[in-house]
Order: sequence, then C-alpha cells, then structure tokens
Amino acid sequence: MKVLMVLMALSIGIIEGTGLAAFITLLDIIPRLAQLTKTNDKVGIYEKTIGISIGVVILARAIYIDLGLGRLILIPISFVLGIFIGLLASALAETLDVIPVMESKLKLGKYLVVTVIALAIGKVAGSFFYWLILMDVPK
Repeated sequence: MKVLMVLMALSIGIIEGTGLAAFITLLDIIPRLAQLTKTNDKVGIYEKTIGISIGVVILARAIYIDLGLGRLILIPISFVLGIFIGLLASALAETLDVIPVMESKLKLGKYLVVTVIALAIGKVAGSFFYWLILMDVPK
C-alpha cells in the first residue's frame, strides 16, 4: 500500500512539474520577463534557477525539513519571493494581454494605473498576511 502511495505521489509530482514547465515554456514567460527587466543575456540563468528552485521546493515539501528559521529571517525571503512572483505575474499578464482586455471590459480609462497599483498592494498585503500570520513558523 505504501509503495502504491509513493508511486502515485511521484506520478502526480511529475505531472505537475511537467505542466508547470510546459506553461512557462509555451507562454515564453522567461524571455518576456528578461525583456521587461532588460536582462536578455541572463535567460539561461533564469531558466536554470527556476528549474533548480522547482526541484528544491518539491523535495522540501515531500520531506518536511525544519530549518529552525524564525519570522525575522522569513521577512526578507518573503520579500524577494514576492518580487519574483510579481515580475512573473506581470510577464504573464503582458504575454496574455490581460491589462488591455481588463481595461476595455471594465472601462477603467484613467483609473487603470490606480487599479494596477491596488492589485500590487493587495498582493503584497496578502503575502505578508500569509507569511507572518497564517504560516505556522517556529518563533
């Protein structure tokens, strides 16, 4: 029974990882992110970093490892992760032309900048709430 559960978990992990890699590859998110940040020469580093990060996260979630880090060390780590996720989300939005579609459907006009800033502030506030309050981190 345990062998079956391990095989199922491994299969699900492979499927999810493949889906994520296909999603990032097909939408050209990494090259678009590099283009937005004007770092086209570092695309290879971005791809390797994301691949290694996905592997590390999968292992860390499969084998719960408690590093004994307190909340104070998680604040800068969360901040950097939030910046990366924000850049990735903006590259995805640019790729899918979400902002122009949202603007035309909701008739935002001159309030578009305020809307994007509000979305960013909401994402940051939600991340801080999750990492500082909801996460069960050793103190």
